[in-house]
This record gives sequence, C-alpha cells and structure tokens, in this order.
Amino acid sequence: MSGRAVSLYKQGSTAPLASILASDDPAEALRRSAVVDAVNRVDRESFEQVVITQTAIAAQRRQLAVEQESLERVAEQRREIAAQAEAVRNDRALRLAATSDQVQDLVAQESHLEAESREIAALARRASREAAASRAAEAAQAAQAAQAAQAAASSAQPAVASAATQDKAVGGGWTWPAGGPVTSEFGYRWGRAHEGIDIGAPTGAPIWAAAAGTVSYAGSMGGYGNIVLVDHGGGVVTAYAHQSAILVGAGTSVGAGQQIGRVGSTGNVTGPHLHFEVRVGGSARNPRGYLP
Repeated sequence: MSGRAVSLYKQGSTAPLASILASDDPAEALRRSAVVDAVNRVDRESFEQVVITQTAIAAQRRQLAVEQESLERVAEQRREIAAQAEAVRNDRALRLAATSDQVQDLVAQESHLEAESREIAALARRASREAAASRAAEAAQAAQAAQAAQAAASSAQPAVASAATQDKAVGGGWTWPAGGPVTSEFGYRWGRAHEGIDIGAPTGAPIWAAAAGTVSYAGSMGGYGNIVLVDHGGGVVTAYAHQSAILVGAGTSVGAGQQIGRVGSTGNVTGPHLHFEVRVGGSARNPRGYLP
C-alpha cells in the first residue's frame, strides 16, 4: 500500500483523467475509464483493508496490554503468596526449633534428676539404717532395765521393722503434701523414670509432711533444688523437692500435716511446683498408693 501511494503521488491526481482524454475514440475512452474505475476500486479496497487491519492490531495491542496487566497482578499475588508461605515455613521452623530446645532442656533436667534420684535413694537407705540402729539401741536399753523375761523377748525382736510394722507405718495418718492438681504422674516420662508426682502450686504455698516422722535431710541437692527428706520408719522415706524455703532441720520430728516448707522452683524445673516422692528401702514407689 505504501508503494502504491508513492506511485500515485508521482503520477499526480490528473493522470487518470489525462489518460482518458488522450483516447482516440469514445470506445477507447470508455475502456480506459473502466480500467481507471477498477484501479480506483482496488485502491479503495486496499486502503480500507489497511485501516481494518490497523484497527484490529490496535485492538489486539489494547487486549495484550490488559492481559499483561492482569498477568502482572497474578504474578504479584503469587509473589505475595510465596512470601507468606516462606514466612509460615520460617515460623514453623522457629517453633519446631524452640520446641526441640524445650524437649532437650526437659530431657537434660530428667538426666540430672535421674542422677540425683540415686543420691536420694542412698540417703533414704542411710536414714532407714540409722533409724533401725537407733531403735535397736533403744530396745537394748529397755532390755537391760526390764525383767529377765522381757529382756529375752526384746532381744528376739529384729533390728529392722517387720513387714507388719511397715504396713502400720504406711497404712494410716497420711495426707497430701500440697494443695493443687497433679501435673505429672509417677512413671516413665521422655524415656526416663519419673520417680514421684508433681503437684502444681504457686510459689510460697505451704508444703506439709505427708505423714509423721523425723527429718533426715534438709538442704540443697542439684536438680532437686531445696529438698527435705522425712523418715517415717520401716524403711519408708518421703521427699519434698524444689522448695523456695525450708522450715525444718535435720533431726526435727514432724507430724502429718505439719508445714515443713514452701513451694518454689529451685533446681531444674519449668515452673513452681512440689515434686513429691515415696521410697521404701531406697526404691521409689508410686505416691498414689500412700496418699488418701
């Protein structure tokens, strides 16, 4: 179309008319006029086709611009979604890492408590031996002051309390050592033995002796923090750990329900509570079997 426009420009607007006027006769003039009309019609159709094509191209460009804008919005939304997903993944990773750290801390605490549990067991056995020796000495003194028959009967008594005496020691007069719900039971926890129960209570809440007995140890013990051991006779010893304050000393006689300390979070703990244990001959027993 551009070439055709150049050609028409060079020929001038009078070229078709001059061709018709140069005819030798009317018939030739009619033929030339028909040719000129045909050429003009083709030129006009070509021009119209160019206009139509340009209009279609412009419409397509506008459509492409709209589609491009839409694609850019979609791409931006996808980038936002990807960023949000990445943030969620990072948040989950941080939470998982924090949870893993907490579990590792708890496992480490359990490891410390497991080691110190053996120390409590040794103390409990030593307290039982000392109590047995004390009872044996008292029995010997009573035997010397009593009649010969009573002395013979006393000498036949075993130095260590019998099974019946143990049953009597743990059978009655027991009370809960703290007021609050049990937050962790006796048994295995994180693959290790939890050799007592945890009683949830606020810092400073009273701790009571679970049964009558004699304080055999009062002080600090690693992961147990401030702890009190009470010997109840017959090899039965109770432990009260993580105290914020100890109110009794070794050798003190206590009755069931008598306050011996205050709840705290000393040692390896995640919050204030009382860790309570019952041991017989140094071996941990479920406190549920002794408490009312």
